[in-house]
Amino acid sequence: MKQQNFNKRHYDSIKRHLQKCAWAIEVADARNMQKTRIPQLETKFLDKLFIVATKTDLLQSPPIQNVQPKTPTFYVSSKTKKGIKELNDSIKKIALQKLKSKEPPIDIFIFGIPNVGKSSLINSLLGRNIAKTGFRSGITRGIQWINYDKNIRLMDAPGVTAGKLNVEELGVYAAVDAQKLTNPFKIAKNLIEQFLNKNPSALFDYYKIDKKEEAQEILNDIAFKRKRLLKGGEPDTDSAARLLILDFQKGRIKLN
Repeated sequence: MKQQNFNKRHYDSIKRHLQKCAWAIEVADARNMQKTRIPQLETKFLDKLFIVATKTDLLQSPPIQNVQPKTPTFYVSSKTKKGIKELNDSIKKIALQKLKSKEPPIDIFIFGIPNVGKSSLINSLLGRNIAKTGFRSGITRGIQWINYDKNIRLMDAPGVTAGKLNVEELGVYAAVDAQKLTNPFKIAKNLIEQFLNKNPSALFDYYKIDKKEEAQEILNDIAFKRKRLLKGGEPDTDSAARLLILDFQKGRIKLN
């Protein structure tokens, strides 16, 4: 599997902010909690950590509740606002506890992999659009300090990864821009195999194509259906692969 080096300087900066802050929120994608969390950072700060799984509106079945023993975990949707009130209440409760022994502001650091929904989560918590958002990864370029209330500040950090970024695993969850993937076919093939195992009808019904068992044939059919063709009318499988990945990233087709 192809991997990309991460920015160590960036990672170390995030780590320093985590050490200084009063509390932290790690944001992950509810569709794959295991692959979209950062255990190297998470495990060092379990005593002051919430885990927040976003994009629950993209799940067809209820999420598993316990992902990290003794660490509060919240499942939310910035789109439907489900779970936002409970998270807001918990943030205020933690802040009140911290204010007993610390002068304001209480800094709460928000971190996660690229494009997992950190800024959208902040906007949902505040009830207004203040943090920069966008579907393309890398929208947040530097630390954004945002007033939550008179006693609490939220810190929105750029997306960060630990060690090596596994493109095949994270590409489908928007940590890597679909248009910048060097091998979209391989990622799309892995995604198709997951659909065939878990929810094949969602894939075939969405693209209105006949059921097949081979990824190459499925991508060919998607290319023909969506007119992603090369000169001479041949199917552009790379373009179809990018389309499939993007449709999954945006929640147009749901795996589970």
